[in-house]
Amino acid sequence: MSCCVRRDLQNSFVAVLSLILFLNTSLQAQDQKEAFTRQQEMVALEFAKEHHRELHKLISQLKEMDPQRYESAIAELFESSERLNRFKERVPDRYETEIELWKIDSRVRLLVARSMSGMEEEAREQIRRLLIRRNRVRATQLAREKKKLEERIDRMEQQIDDLQTNTEQLAENELNRLLRSARNRSAAKQRSEGASAKKNVKGQRSNLERGSDSAKTEDAQKQSPNNRSGKKQ
Repeated sequence: MSCCVRRDLQNSFVAVLSLILFLNTSLQAQDQKEAFTRQQEMVALEFAKEHHRELHKLISQLKEMDPQRYESAIAELFESSERLNRFKERVPDRYETEIELWKIDSRVRLLVARSMSGMEEEAREQIRRLLIRRNRVRATQLAREKKKLEERIDRMEQQIDDLQTNTEQLAENELNRLLRSARNRSAAKQRSEGASAKKNVKGQRSNLERGSDSAKTEDAQKQSPNNRSGKKQ
């Protein structure tokens, strides 16, 4: 076997070993997880491919070498993708920041694991730069959240001021609103009951009319010539 081939195999093994260290998930913990579906696996792999290509490549290698660790990696990636998608749906303005933080953390963890397999000096500077970048992203995120909190506090202070300054007028307005709402409900109920009563009276009248018509028909049949001739016979 040539030196180049041996070096490539060694590098591949080191990379996969780094991933195993990166995962840091025990087999016992994996036993407690439910088996993932094929769709969840595809979602997890697509997530890694989009946001951390190196991790995606290593996980693909891990599938053959250690299936149980592979399942742990897929489960962790799927949970991360679901968590970040919740940000996308509920807090869209935080989504990009959370994605960026995940990408940085993922790279840091992988580089730390790789440094444990004998490449510490090579990874050290990369990790340092990533940590600086993460601090800046986090600071920007916190500043944005602080601004939102300040805006909310301003609104709350305005509400407190209104309640203290205009307390009697606000109470009077609320009282009028409640009474008006009660009157409207009462009027609506009376209209509904009146319509129902009219419907019942109309139905009774219709039944009486049908009964009267039926009685008239019977009398007419009794007084008909055929009925009289039948009685004479």
